[in-house]
Amino acid sequence: MAPVKLLFLVNPGWFFESHRLPLALAAKEAGYEVHLALPGDPVTKAVTLAGFHMHVVPMTRQGASLMSEMRSLWEIYKLYKKVRPDIVHHVTIKPVLYGSFVARFLKIPGVVNAFSGLGHIFIAKGWKAAMSRFLIALGYRVAFKHPNCMGIVQNTDDECVLQSYSVLTKAQTVLIKGSGVDLAKYDVVPEPEGKPVVTLASRLIAEKGINEFIAAARIVKNAQFMLVGDVDKGNPSALNEDVIKQWVQEGVIKWIGFSKDINSTFKNSSIVVLPSYREGLPKVLIEALACGRPIVTTDTAGCREMIDFVNPNGILVPVKNINELAVSIQCLVDDRAMRAAMGRYGRNWAEKNFAIETIVAETLEVYEKLVHQDIYG
Repeated sequence: MAPVKLLFLVNPGWFFESHRLPLALAAKEAGYEVHLALPGDPVTKAVTLAGFHMHVVPMTRQGASLMSEMRSLWEIYKLYKKVRPDIVHHVTIKPVLYGSFVARFLKIPGVVNAFSGLGHIFIAKGWKAAMSRFLIALGYRVAFKHPNCMGIVQNTDDECVLQSYSVLTKAQTVLIKGSGVDLAKYDVVPEPEGKPVVTLASRLIAEKGINEFIAAARIVKNAQFMLVGDVDKGNPSALNEDVIKQWVQEGVIKWIGFSKDINSTFKNSSIVVLPSYREGLPKVLIEALACGRPIVTTDTAGCREMIDFVNPNGILVPVKNINELAVSIQCLVDDRAMRAAMGRYGRNWAEKNFAIETIVAETLEVYEKLVHQDIYG
């Protein structure tokens, strides 16, 4: 019997490596023939040496010309027709929209559409954003008309939003808590001595709460604030690099750019902060918990799931509330014992909810369900 062909369509390519590589490796280990379609941006040896069938599908992250978008659609069509996958797993907006349309047209047996958060467009203000939401929701509704299609969401807020737009039915929805982490790769060690280090690690876009973090850094006493990440130039709300450098010159923060070893970064931190406006389920906070670090984050979709309210592992603050953010960070800065206790609880919370083995097993169950419901024979 031929192996089940599983094809991932992900944009951008780095997101596959950071959030889906362990899943693809586990699927390959389970006997799936794994194909990977990326937009052509460079990938590391960890991806190229994994033994996947690699394909390039030209695709921009943001809106482009009509000809460019039609080319992407055409290339996806050619790829799906050539490979004839049994299951396609789409991640991010364009793969979900374009890939689902092609899969339905070609009668691909099974479709997984994964939502890693609803993105900038679902929190943006103004009539243009409202129109974009309407059009994207309409596209999503069309995407989920495939007769053997499942949607993976990472938090209940996104599930409710998608159901309110009539994108997903309850029967189509699977809640899986993020992409998980390999807990064995994260060290739990005491925080370093000296002035507490307060770290924010993310793409440097406004929706991650970078401006609020900087404002809090100007208020909090006796702490070093560190910004970790690169400017996301493909995002409409990317921060200005010159502005970031100005913050550094003022002594408000240290900025180390992208970290290839987040484990070491958090080992050298005391508190991890993410004052985001909305998330799917932020992997960076899962990693912070795995390292035994207390977190401060916002009471919003995706972030509140990070907090254990029985054995507190961090503090929730209102979105865009600089004063509450500063007060909460200062509270932790001033109390090392509290930081240590929250760090222990955080590691336990990560082990209970976000172990990669659990996330992978739940996703493989979705694949198996789709295979067994192959309506095209």
